[in-house]
Amino acid sequence: MSEKKQNKTGKRPVRKSAVVRIVIWSVVFCLLGGLLTASLLGGAVFGENGIFTWIGVISVGRYSYDDASEYSVGNAEIDDAITALTINWLVGDVIVTATEGDRIVITESYDGDDDDLRLRWRVEEGELSIQFRKSALVGVSDTTKKNLTVAIPTIMLEAMDEVEISGVTGNVTYEGNADDLSVNVMNGDLHIAGDIGELDVKAAQGNVTFRGGVRDGEFECMDADVTMYLEMAASLNFEQVDGNVCLYLSDEITGFSVEMESLNNEIDVDAFENARVDGKTVKWGRAGLRISVDGVKNKLKIAKLTND
Repeated sequence: MSEKKQNKTGKRPVRKSAVVRIVIWSVVFCLLGGLLTASLLGGAVFGENGIFTWIGVISVGRYSYDDASEYSVGNAEIDDAITALTINWLVGDVIVTATEGDRIVITESYDGDDDDLRLRWRVEEGELSIQFRKSALVGVSDTTKKNLTVAIPTIMLEAMDEVEISGVTGNVTYEGNADDLSVNVMNGDLHIAGDIGELDVKAAQGNVTFRGGVRDGEFECMDADVTMYLEMAASLNFEQVDGNVCLYLSDEITGFSVEMESLNNEIDVDAFENARVDGKTVKWGRAGLRISVDGVKNKLKIAKLTND
């Protein structure tokens, strides 16, 4: 980490670039959200392929994905073994959970008779991909709220390599391990439990709850609180606008260091005796866990994980 300059008071100045970056990101997030909502609910079409693209599959006026003809339609029970999972969902909750069975079970709550609105799925080279509906132009009559549940055999879920879940409106629950987990949601709560290597979360207007262990976590959140119950962690980076971060650390975490570069920030580490607080930096113990918080109007609280 590069050495930071200090002003005459001995305090490090706020990194304006960090604050500017997250404010700009937040404005873009809002604009994209408004355009997506207008498109999905109003059926507007801007050009052949849309103007903006977000979460990889949705563009203004269009819900499309590659190789659409290779996908199967509707609920399914799958015998294939998988090591990767991709879910793209528009409106409704997504739950990924373990099952003691030996098959993957995909279930959506849609009970209508329009096949275009049923989910699509395929397995390709060990990756299960699930899409919200048929690849097509999206209009006001072409969207419906529906919930998705994906039950994966425990032995597979404990050894997942890569998982990506993206949505616009709805809660997301993921209960399992992953070497690389990415979750992007425009409006909804996130609940994650498991042992994760690389964790990447983007969320707006919804809270994030995590239980388990994570090696490296990256969070970009707006109007969203993040609460983590950590058995183990190495590095956590938060870029937040108008959101609090609360970390509960197990006894396995024997130290931490904090750098907080935000406007209107607060730090609460009262649970840790001998914690050294110097303006926007904190050090306690052997500083094994590195924590960084950038943004606007944030409060960081670090407490001890209990059995309650």
